[in-house]
Amino acid sequence: MKVRKVIELEVPGLGDRVRQARIADNRSHSRDLPSDTYDYDESPHE
Repeated sequence: MKVRKVIELEVPGLGDRVRQARIADNRSHSRDLPSDTYDYDESPHE
């Protein structure tokens, strides 16, 4: 979402939170896979 990108640019401190939210949102909307939990395996928490 463009709004989240703007927030991420304006507030670097919330970059991690915004990125996590955007990834979760992207996973829900863009990915139509039966098991979206595999994303956690590919994207480990930094």
